[in-house]
Amino acid sequence: MPRTSTVSMQFPWYSADLQAALAALADTEAEYRSDCEQLRLWAGPEIIKERLLAQLKDRHQRLREPLIQRLTELQHRMGPPH
Repeated sequence: MPRTSTVSMQFPWYSADLQAALAALADTEAEYRSDCEQLRLWAGPEIIKERLLAQLKDRHQRLREPLIQRLTELQHRMGPPH
């Protein structure tokens, strides 16, 4: 018989919400790393690369911030660790 985690039993919504938030964050991070790598390999002018990198960083932060907030909310809903 498979063991069910205490977290899943106490907070059935938590597992799915946590997995969704973590997956979205992982996707955001992977996309950012990929975009940065593509920009690094691009043979364009450095001044334009720097501008594009700044735009990538801003976009990454805008996408990442609500995901971090969601993970923080989930953590607070769980309460302190036992």
